[in-house]
Amino acid sequence: MCFLAFLSVLIFASDSICREFTRTPTVDGVKVDGEFVRKNNGGNADFGQGKNIPSSGSPGIGENSIRSLGSSEAALPLSKLSQGSLVLIDKNHKTVSVRKEDTVNLIDYTNSFYTINDYSMRLTEETAVSLGELMFGYSNSTGSNNLVVYDTANGIAANSASCPCPRYFSENNLGTCVDIAVKQGDDIAAFNTAGAERWIFDNCTNYGFILRYPDGKEDKTGEKYCPWHLRYVGKVHAKLMYDNNLCLEEYLVYLKNYSEENPLFCQADGSNYAVYSKECEGQETCVNVPINGNYDISGDNSEKFIITIKLN
Repeated sequence: MCFLAFLSVLIFASDSICREFTRTPTVDGVKVDGEFVRKNNGGNADFGQGKNIPSSGSPGIGENSIRSLGSSEAALPLSKLSQGSLVLIDKNHKTVSVRKEDTVNLIDYTNSFYTINDYSMRLTEETAVSLGELMFGYSNSTGSNNLVVYDTANGIAANSASCPCPRYFSENNLGTCVDIAVKQGDDIAAFNTAGAERWIFDNCTNYGFILRYPDGKEDKTGEKYCPWHLRYVGKVHAKLMYDNNLCLEEYLVYLKNYSEENPLFCQADGSNYAVYSKECEGQETCVNVPINGNYDISGDNSEKFIITIKLN
């Protein structure tokens, strides 16, 4: 009798285990087949290939819908079109300024490898951090800490007779622009690409900065060559511009060729990225973004948004 009872329990347990291993898992009524978001060691998400699996009692769900379980939709207001690292400001595009609350006081981020001419100078935090890294790289490579950073937002052209950075640009209030001069004893000289300072010209893109008004691009930028004026656009965009010999104006046109379905892939700073643009759709534009938050969106101050997604 005991043996029969034991045998019944064993059969019931075996059946339960079998059912557990063969059942189809569900998430909120949607049958799931495959791995949609895998966390790697760095905490970033990898998106697997979903299958066309119908939900219980509902119409079929396509591959794009299944894959969207790893992404969400972001609604971008029209005002976002004039915000971000790639905003273009010139005679054909309106002037915009960064909000003070979106900037930091540079003196709190300045290191011993450079000096600043104005202790009230403010930049976006990302620009301030990257500027310190750039100046450390310069000092470490050249053995010099002779560079002076000028506040572009102070209208320095008013003192152009004595200022080594005599020209003022309409983008100067973005919180991402700096002008550089060279300290020579008790004097301050204009920055150029001769001598040790050449290192900045050759390496600034590795730190996310571009020479905003390069030589030979006057017909595109509308400005004469200006070696002392740097602008922070981020490492991904700085590298793409450098590799393709593009100024900002040309780069924004170049990105029109890339969409969410056909993005531009690149490597920067040891990671892989996808970059594409999307036309502004009016008061609100919707874009798909990864739920892990590894993305950046910038407007071009005209007609489109540029989405940059970190893949790993």
